[in-house]
Amino acid sequence: MRIYISANPRRSYRIDQLGYSQSNSIQDLWVIDADGGDPRSVPHTQHSPFSPDFRADGQTIYFESLQDGIDSIMSVPFAGGEPSQIVSGKIRVWAISPDGKRLAYATERTGKAIVFVLNLDGSGSESELEIDPDTFLSWSPDGKSVEFNTQSDESKNVWRKSLAGGNAFPVTNFKNGRIHRFAWSKDAKTLTVIRQFPSYDATLLTFEPRNDSTLKP
Repeated sequence: MRIYISANPRRSYRIDQLGYSQSNSIQDLWVIDADGGDPRSVPHTQHSPFSPDFRADGQTIYFESLQDGIDSIMSVPFAGGEPSQIVSGKIRVWAISPDGKRLAYATERTGKAIVFVLNLDGSGSESELEIDPDTFLSWSPDGKSVEFNTQSDESKNVWRKSLAGGNAFPVTNFKNGRIHRFAWSKDAKTLTVIRQFPSYDATLLTFEPRNDSTLKP
C-alpha cells in the first residue's frame, strides 16, 4: 500500500512503496519502499507539490500545486519528467478513481463546492455532481460512486453518491464527533475513519455484503 506522508496523506492500491512531499525551502516529491530503504526524489517537479497520489498502475503520480494563489492538479511520470496540468481553479478536495482512469474534484463556485468527474485520457465531457464535500473526497471501492464528508451534517458521517444518479446516502451513522479522513480496505469490507471526538482517533467499521447492494455495518 502506498501511503503519502504530507499535509493530506493518501493511499494507493499497490503495496510496494510510500510517497510523500517534503518541505525545506521548496517542496518536492519523494518515494520510499514500504519495507524500508533510502528515500529517492521524483525528478523534477518544481511545482511545490503536496497531497500526492499514485495512479493504480504505479506509473504516474498526481499532486496538488499552489502557484500564484491558483490551485492546480498536476501529473508527472513516476520515473520523472515535466508535469502536466489537468485542472486548475479553487480546488477544495480531489481523488483519483481506483482504476486510475478518472478524477473527481470539488471546486468552489458562488461560495459552494460542486464536484466534477472527468476522464484522465481527455475523452468525453465532465459530469457534475451536486454534492458539497467538506474536508475529504474519495471513491467507493468499485469506482461507481464518490464518497465524502459534508458540512450539512457537521461532517459526522461518510456519504456516498452514485455516478449513475439518485440521492446521496450516509454510509456511517454516527451521532456525534467529526470525520476528517476515511479509507476502505482492499476487499471493501472494512472502512477506517479518523474522527475527532473530542480528540482524534481511528475507528474500524466492518460491513457485510448484501444482495440489494446496500451497506450493513
